[in-house]
Amino acid sequence: MSFVCEFCKCTYEWGMYYNNHMKMRHNSKIEKRKKVPLTLEQKTILLYYFKNVSDRPTLSEIKKLAESINMKKESVYWWFHNQRYKIMRQNIKIKKTCEN
Repeated sequence: MSFVCEFCKCTYEWGMYYNNHMKMRHNSKIEKRKKVPLTLEQKTILLYYFKNVSDRPTLSEIKKLAESINMKKESVYWWFHNQRYKIMRQNIKIKKTCEN
């Protein structure tokens, strides 16, 4: 699925890039999407990929993974982003407790 800007005819494969274009170029207000509930199978596959394959997959890897587990590409992208952020937060907490 591709996203085409109705004003300037720019085409984007990823909805998040299209939304960013609309906000930055055309000052359009984009509604936030609701949180996507993951099935146990989807979460298991994502966690396995994160721990054993790559914690920073490329966009093409995200696209393939999203197709295989029947999710939106953007949802998979943000899931990986949020997982890295969780780990970073945990590491900061551990460092702070070790310093005290």
